[in-house]
This record gives sequence, C-alpha cells and structure tokens, in this order.
Amino acid sequence: MKKNTKGFTLVELLAAIIIFGVISIYAIPHIVGLLDDSRKKMYVSDAQRMITQVEYKMRANNSIMEKPDSNDCIVVSLLYLDTSDFDVAPNGGEYLKENSFVVVKNNNDKFEYAVTLVEKTKKGGYLGIDLTSKNSLSIGSAVNHVTGFSQSELIDVNTGVTKSYINRKISGYVSGDVVAIYNEQEVVDDSYFDINE
Repeated sequence: MKKNTKGFTLVELLAAIIIFGVISIYAIPHIVGLLDDSRKKMYVSDAQRMITQVEYKMRANNSIMEKPDSNDCIVVSLLYLDTSDFDVAPNGGEYLKENSFVVVKNNNDKFEYAVTLVEKTKKGGYLGIDLTSKNSLSIGSAVNHVTGFSQSELIDVNTGVTKSYINRKISGYVSGDVVAIYNEQEVVDDSYFDINE
C-alpha cells in the first residue's frame, strides 16, 4: 500500500514566508526596544547600588567618611566604593570611575543623595545617568534618566564637581559648600582644590 505524501505547494510556501516577514517587521523592533529598555534599567539599578554603598558608609562609622555639616555636601567617586559590583556595564563597556560619583548633602541632619554614572561603551560612546537625585531615580522611568554624553561633557570628580556644577544640574541643591571629595580611599580637602567656586 502506497502512502500519500504530499509536500507544501509553492503558494503555501510563499504565503508562509510573507506571514513570517510581516511578523518580523513588527516583532524585531519591539524586541530591540525591550533589550534597550533592559539596559537602561541596569544603569538605574547600578546607580541605586552606588547610592546604597555610600549610605552604608555614611551610617557605618564616622571614621570612614566625614559627614557634611548642614547645607554642605561631600562627593564620593566610584573609585572609593567597592567596584566589584560594577564590573559589568550594560553596553559591554566599562564604567568611568572618576566620572561616576555620588553627591551627599546634609539637609538639616537628613542626608540627600544624587548620582552620576557614566559608561564608556564598546563602540566608544558614553552613556549613563547625568546627576539625578535619589528621589527622582526609579526603575520604572529608567528611559527618562539614561542619556548620552560627549567627551567634553564628562566631569572629573577631582576638578569638575563644584557647588555651581551641582546647582546647575539640580537647581538649588547645595546652599553650603562642597567640603570633601572621596576618591581612591583618599579625602581631597577643598583647601587643595578651589571646588567651592
């Protein structure tokens, strides 16, 4: 007895290819968008992790980090923190440790935090989070926080994080002074750099 084996006709094959093509036109951009959103959420998550490390150091011991006086602030670079948490950047590059930092402001004995996080991507561009307060930083709105940087926009923690820079990024954030910069386990005193200008 002979089995009836019938393959696909040319019309059926063409119809399947057209359907697959139409689905691809709509699905591929959506998948790419989901991957991009996921990377942006990683930036926000890493920025929140930076803030958490600084909060821990602020609470742990007065000898680790000097708390700023009321209305003053300190700056803590990524170099000062445990960088093993930041080995994998979202776009396959590396975080710039001297351009990524947390600003801690003493607001009447309540500490407020803001963060900048910058990655140099594999393709050579710069992506990350421009100075944003902790209260504004959320995973749900990650798309709004992640931005591109030009090389001229990168701020070195030792020379560029001044009171005027902080207030330009977050209007009226610091009314006192930047009293210390924590970078590479060293404190850079504001008498060495004229950082309050």
